[in-house]
Amino acid sequence: PKNLGAISPAEGMVHLDDDEAVQKYFGVGLKALLVIRSALEKYAVEPKQILDLPCGSGRILRFIRACFPNADIYACDINKEAVEFCAEKFQVHPVHSTGSFDDLFPKEQSFDLIWVGSLITHLPPDKTESFLEFVSQRLSRDGIAIVTSHGERVYKAMMENRRYGLRDVATVRNQYKSTGYGYSDYPDHVGYGISVVSRDWIAGSAGNLGLDTKEFIEGGWAGQDVYVFRRAGKA
Repeated sequence: PKNLGAISPAEGMVHLDDDEAVQKYFGVGLKALLVIRSALEKYAVEPKQILDLPCGSGRILRFIRACFPNADIYACDINKEAVEFCAEKFQVHPVHSTGSFDDLFPKEQSFDLIWVGSLITHLPPDKTESFLEFVSQRLSRDGIAIVTSHGERVYKAMMENRRYGLRDVATVRNQYKSTGYGYSDYPDHVGYGISVVSRDWIAGSAGNLGLDTKEFIEGGWAGQDVYVFRRAGKA
């Protein structure tokens, strides 16, 4: 595609008149690709069907498209404008989410690669469990899912009073230490905020839903922890 350097004018992740910020924006996308390529090579996966959820305006998706020019790539997000931008610029299939994982794809649809950069970072525990169930159902037999989350590093930052846009950081910290999953809504939002999740919580929930946690990389992408999942029983 000719438009791999295109940035949506509605992109909230970068100030387009700041060259340093634009370079950082692309750098974050490139680092995601390096994480993806490393996992694919380790498990000898050559993806033909790829899902990026949430795709945003293509910060990572553009690099996935460049690396896998012949793959069928699906861009999914709750932001309709962002999805349409990705479809137009990066030649991917647009998928508009309503916030539910139940009806996104036909039952027979599966993916060799599911990239999930910074989704469960914003979800309460029940929605994260629904998401992990969705991943378990949608992974192809030999596929991998790469999922990021806030973990111990973010907890420590909260202990130093970084607020992450929340009113009540103390509750998130206390929940994390007592249950392994801390969460609070953003002000004026319901069911969307900031989560901090332990490695044990994610691995346990994933295991209960038919996923094996093959890798854990603390702070492996953009300060977030990285998990690599496969269907249970796959080497």
